[in-house]
Amino acid sequence: MSDENGLVTHIRNIVFFLIVFGAFLFIRYEDLSEKIYANSGTFLSKRWNNSPNFLRHVLPNSEDKKCSVQWGNDLINSTLYELKYFEKVSISNKNEKYYPMPLYPDPVFKMNPDKFILPLLQNGPNNQLMGFREAIFVGLKLNRTIVIPKFIKHHSDNQSTLPYVSPVHRIQVADLCKFISCISFDDFREACDYKIDAVFHIRKFSVRSIRRHEKFMDMKVREINKNNEGNDGPKYKFIPPTPIPDGRESRNFHDRDIIGLFDSMERCVIYPRPLFNLHLPPLGKKEYGKNLELVKNAEDLRRLSEKRLFLTIAHVAKNPKYITKLAEDFWRSTMKGRPYISLHWRYQKEEFMLRCNKPITNIVKKNICYNAMAITANDIAISIEQRVIWIRKAKLFNIRDIYIASPPSERNLIAEVAKILYEEHGWLTFTSLSLTDYLNDAFKPCPVLQGHYNDILSTTEMEICSLSVAFLGSQRSSWSDVVHTDRKAPKHDHISVQFDGDIFKMALKIIEERNETEKKKEQDETDSNHFVIEAQP
Repeated sequence: MSDENGLVTHIRNIVFFLIVFGAFLFIRYEDLSEKIYANSGTFLSKRWNNSPNFLRHVLPNSEDKKCSVQWGNDLINSTLYELKYFEKVSISNKNEKYYPMPLYPDPVFKMNPDKFILPLLQNGPNNQLMGFREAIFVGLKLNRTIVIPKFIKHHSDNQSTLPYVSPVHRIQVADLCKFISCISFDDFREACDYKIDAVFHIRKFSVRSIRRHEKFMDMKVREINKNNEGNDGPKYKFIPPTPIPDGRESRNFHDRDIIGLFDSMERCVIYPRPLFNLHLPPLGKKEYGKNLELVKNAEDLRRLSEKRLFLTIAHVAKNPKYITKLAEDFWRSTMKGRPYISLHWRYQKEEFMLRCNKPITNIVKKNICYNAMAITANDIAISIEQRVIWIRKAKLFNIRDIYIASPPSERNLIAEVAKILYEEHGWLTFTSLSLTDYLNDAFKPCPVLQGHYNDILSTTEMEICSLSVAFLGSQRSSWSDVVHTDRKAPKHDHISVQFDGDIFKMALKIIEERNETEKKKEQDETDSNHFVIEAQP
């Protein structure tokens, strides 16, 4: 009997050991899985999600510690921002509001932690940046916490199967969140229980467009009348509820209008597709440059102009620091740190000029469509020469280097410009080809950056242009507009905004002067022939 009891006890011990060992393996598996999923950004563990004050993120460059480009940011989860959807987190007690912790705990402007504004960005990268800066301005005026939005790659960028790019490749997140209260997109979704309370009425909307926004956010817009099909009133809450004036597609407003139009008690609000909605008066020439005073506190906010506030927002929502470092290193290594001017040529037939096939009412756009293709390499080269001569006459810099940013399709035109400048003056021209060689070396050990190569290349070119002595931009180009704006609060003393210009206007003026000269010459020849005929007996 004792032998049987001993056998039973032995079996029990073995079973107990197996249970304990199995539980141990299960816990280790769960812990390992959690770490793997957390680092890959495809999953948020329940242990993380139940800690509302924990800043969820992955460490920069965790997948490749050999990467020398310090691109990361530990305030947000970069990988999550690049996913199409991320996991919804169940809120344990829906009767209690979730107040997400700001990404930076003590910003200059502390916004209401219970009211949020999420910009839904559109179009190309620079339209997105301009719209985001506008949304920050509106959010500050309305005392709403800013939600760091999702950014989208350019439609022509086919590098990745997913169209999204992390905010850390577009803006300096830390500087922005030190300036104004902001939270991450995933914290916003959780705080709002995946529902949007209202839509800022800055554009015309349809049920279909709202559905697209819902799909993009993976959130629902609350319906104020679920049985309404659009005939008896609005299906959703729009702020303001009034129609956009004059039947326009978008609502335009000034700083003084913001409170009256958009002030609301609604907690979770979206600001969809912002672009050129906010109208601000232009700065005078004496209001920007090397000694520009930016907004640093509440007193400055009351004292300085609204345009100065917008430039401050542009200054804090600027290119990431690693982009600035890449641009400065390229300038020092490849361009030998010499002073240079930069130019952006935007008018390629394959894309930009296709817009001219549609009916044109805008006078500026019509002027570009009629004249851009008539501009030659020689016209561009003469424009550059004239600007360099002007800078030299001011005895500021002896410019001998040019950086020209352009779409790949315009490289032959730019090569002609470079040839003219070298043969006539011995000046050197640098382009994206030079930058590509530099970036290829810098990015070899950085697979994450290689996945966003085209996006980073364009942003780095913009930073190179913003660092030049003078910048000649392209009319009707948001790429050029962003560079012009960023240069108004210069990073270095050598940046001389007073010499900036518009390459289209400059080249067109040269064409007009040439045509006028030829016309005068023909007139002189006609008059001379007429005189000879009359002088005959």
